[in-house]
Amino acid sequence: MPDTEEYEGFYIEPRSKQLDSGAWKPVARVFRLIDGVVDEFYPLRGTEQTFANEEEANGYALQTGKDWVDRN
Repeated sequence: MPDTEEYEGFYIEPRSKQLDSGAWKPVARVFRLIDGVVDEFYPLRGTEQTFANEEEANGYALQTGKDWVDRN
């Protein structure tokens, strides 16, 4: 699993999962700390997008997390 990346005051943690089919589903946890409390979001929840390998899925998850931060 790749490291968490800090972006615009948020932390983005790729957590892609391998499906039974062998494909990889991108998952990202986006969170921030506010007064010691974790405020977290999962912007890829519900996506049907899959990738051939973990690296591609995590790259997509990381970029999607950044795009989510930019919009919010």
